[in-house]
Amino acid sequence: MPISQEPGAWQALMQDTIMKQVPKGHPIFEEREELDGLYVIHTGACKFFTLGHDDQEHIYRLLGTGEMMGKRSVITDQGAMVAATALTDTQLCFLPKKALQELLSQDVAFSNRFTALLVEDMNQDERLKPLFCAHRPIKARLAQLLLFIADKYGTDRDGKLDLPIKREDMAALLGTSPEYIIHLLSRFKSFGSIALSKRNIYILSKTKLQEVSA
Repeated sequence: MPISQEPGAWQALMQDTIMKQVPKGHPIFEEREELDGLYVIHTGACKFFTLGHDDQEHIYRLLGTGEMMGKRSVITDQGAMVAATALTDTQLCFLPKKALQELLSQDVAFSNRFTALLVEDMNQDERLKPLFCAHRPIKARLAQLLLFIADKYGTDRDGKLDLPIKREDMAALLGTSPEYIIHLLSRFKSFGSIALSKRNIYILSKTKLQEVSA
């Protein structure tokens, strides 16, 4: 989704835009790193996470095409509160902080659009809240996570998730162990809601997953 519908603002910003290719599994930025611009995902998927005292990842968000990373650094001098890593081979648009700040101060339409995207970004966080409700069974949260990934990133004609998320990442997101995720996925398979092939997950019945997630 373009940040501005105003051709002048968008064209001026595009002149300073840098395209970056990030291979799957490679970091985009580290926690507390000072960023000098905004990243917009052109293609691919990324994750936000922090490292606990035990060096275990705590995943806070999954991001996809059109979503932004580094917004806080554009409007403040604070470093990144999370780390970001590419979940797939990812292409990023990097928008330098200086160019963005100039447009925000000079172009009212651009500034309003950017503010609207910040609000939209908060709404995306609201969609993830049920995944972190500790009082809900992990089985229900896993079903909801699979539905979320299918809706956000899509599936192929056979139902295979377009985002090949690792069991370890699902465990880090839901606050459990990879072994328990593997156990639950096997149960979902026996219920006929999903199919498994190597590391791939196929959604066979959204209705059955919705029943589990309710």
